[in-house]
Amino acid sequence: MSTLAARRWARRAAFLVSAIDIEDMPAQFATGHNGGPALAAPLSGAALKAALAALTGDEVVRITFDGDQPDQECEAAATGTLMTVAGMTFVMVPRPGALTELAIGPLATLAVVSVEIVRSAEDVLAERRARWLGVPLLTEIPTTREGYMSAFDRLADAIVAEEIGCRRRRQLLRQMDELAETIALSKAKRLYLVTEAEHRRDGKGFDPARLANRFIRSSIDVPLPQDFDPDPEVRTNRGVRRALRMSNPVNAELAFMERRMRRSNLKVRRPPNADYLLIQIPLSSGKDGAFVYNLGKNLKQPHVGGGDPPSPTCLKRERRAMKTPEYHALMKLLAERTAELKPLPVPAVAPIAVTQALASYIPPVQLKLF
Repeated sequence: MSTLAARRWARRAAFLVSAIDIEDMPAQFATGHNGGPALAAPLSGAALKAALAALTGDEVVRITFDGDQPDQECEAAATGTLMTVAGMTFVMVPRPGALTELAIGPLATLAVVSVEIVRSAEDVLAERRARWLGVPLLTEIPTTREGYMSAFDRLADAIVAEEIGCRRRRQLLRQMDELAETIALSKAKRLYLVTEAEHRRDGKGFDPARLANRFIRSSIDVPLPQDFDPDPEVRTNRGVRRALRMSNPVNAELAFMERRMRRSNLKVRRPPNADYLLIQIPLSSGKDGAFVYNLGKNLKQPHVGGGDPPSPTCLKRERRAMKTPEYHALMKLLAERTAELKPLPVPAVAPIAVTQALASYIPPVQLKLF
C-alpha cells in the first residue's frame, strides 16, 4: 500500500473513531497514536467555526489537538495568535531564535479538541501600544487651546532633539499623531510644527515662503490658533478662519490680485505657502508660458518675472507668450496696481507761507526778543 493510500485510510479511521463515544471505547482504543490517553472528541466543524468567530484575532490562544492523527506533524497543543488567509485560519507559533513564526493549519483540517484564551485582546493591544508609543512625554490630554499649543511645542522640541531615524524619534512622532487626532490636526500642519522646531533649535526664524526645498514648502500648511481649539465648531468656522488668513498683508494682497486676474480670464494660482502668484499663458504649441507676480519691496513695488528656469526652451516660450493678449492684460493689471500703490505726492508749500504760519504761532512776548 502506498503512503498516500495509508494516509487516506488513517483519516477514515480517525473519522470513525471520533464518531464513537470515547467512554464506550475499550481501554486499548482510548489512547493516542503515541500511547498517551486521548484528550476528548474533536470539535465539529460548526463548533470550531463558532469558537473562532468569537475571537478578534488579537488574543493569544492555546489550541489543543487530538493525538490520533499520525499524518499531522504538530504537537499536542500550540500557543500563539490566529491569522486568517483566504478564509483559512492558522495558529502562528513563535519560534525561539527565528525571525518568522511557525504556521499550523488550516485549523479546519485538523482535529481541534479545544480553544483556550491565554491572553485577552485588551492585554495584547495594551502591550503593543506601549511598545509603539514608548514612554509618554505628556501626562494628560490638554483641554484648552493654549494647552494644546504648549503640548505640541513640547513634542516638536523633543522630536528634533532626537536623531533622525532613531526609535525614540519615531515613538515621539506617533505620540504627536495620536494627540493630533484628538483635534483633527492635519499631517501638513504637524510637519510645519516639526520644521518650525528645527529652525527654532538652530536659532533661525522660520518663513515657509523662504524654504529652499520646494517639496517641503508645498507639503506643509501653516496652522492657525483656531486649529488648536478643542471645540470642533470653533475649528471649522470658515468665516473666522478667512478673517485670520486675511489679517496677513501678504495673503490679503495676493488674494486681491488673484481675483482681479481671474476676472481678466487669466490662468493664475498661488502655490502652497508662496508669496507670489503663478500665471500660465497657453500657447499654440500646447505648452504654457509661465510668469510670476511678485509683491516687491514693502508690498508696494509689484513686478512680473519669468516663472520657468532660465533655459533656452523656456526663454523661447516666454518670448512667444509676451506677444499674446493675455500677457498684455497682465501688464495692464500690473500698471494699474502700481499706480494704486504709489504714494500720493505731498503738495509743495512756498517759503513765505511757511514763515507766516510759524510767525502766527509764536507768542507776542517772543516776538519782542527778535
